[in-house]
Amino acid sequence: MEMVFKYYWILFIAVTYFNIVIMKGKVRKYIIEQPALEPGYDKIFKIIALYGNIPWAIMGIGTLLGFTNSMFDYFTPRLLNPFVLLFHASIIILYIKSIKGMYFGGGAEFLARHPGIFEQSGVFKGKKSISAKGIKIWFGIMLAGGILGMSAMWCLKIPIDVFTK
Repeated sequence: MEMVFKYYWILFIAVTYFNIVIMKGKVRKYIIEQPALEPGYDKIFKIIALYGNIPWAIMGIGTLLGFTNSMFDYFTPRLLNPFVLLFHASIIILYIKSIKGMYFGGGAEFLARHPGIFEQSGVFKGKKSISAKGIKIWFGIMLAGGILGMSAMWCLKIPIDVFTK
């Protein structure tokens, strides 16, 4: 079991790439219909692969170097572990970067021109394209959930030892 808690971050990276493979399958029909969209989809997948794995890479490095014992350490940033703080800082930076891109950098409009990415959720199921406004609303809801979760980690005393025994 100790091995699972040491290499958990590899599973998170694998899930990120698995999701990219699933998304590539879902957008294939749009690329066939409009080959000019392919570079845009490639850009989306590269961004997900790069930015989506930064927190997991930080977790892995922190665990492999012995700064953290397991993924559960990352639920207690109040203990001020440097790698846990770096993990949380990376997420905050990614949130800021994504807010800037989505709301002020044309990201929502770019995604709206590339159908299929947001069709994975039941909310948008079956729709060929989602408006930029709809993407901004959905992104805001997801962001609020992430901020709420991170706030809970900072403010609540989560009994982590329950998970590691």
